[in-house]
Amino acid sequence: MEATPTINSTPFRAGDFSTLAEALDYAAKGVTGYNFYSGRGELTETLAYADLKTQAQSIARRFVSLGIPAGSRVALVAET
Repeated sequence: MEATPTINSTPFRAGDFSTLAEALDYAAKGVTGYNFYSGRGELTETLAYADLKTQAQSIARRFVSLGIPAGSRVALVAET
């Protein structure tokens, strides 16, 4: 497994997005993402922003299929 690159293929933008979804759309155009490491510093998983966007869109479609209107706010609760 190889870590996602640290240097992006898109220009850096900081804080000028109106929503998290807009920021993710922009980040997904690049090559970077998240790299997850064990307590020993070993790379255990990678998640490119493009893959994160695809997963988020899939979840959003599921919400709509359950009758939650598009554009609704939802709360995400996860273990740390």
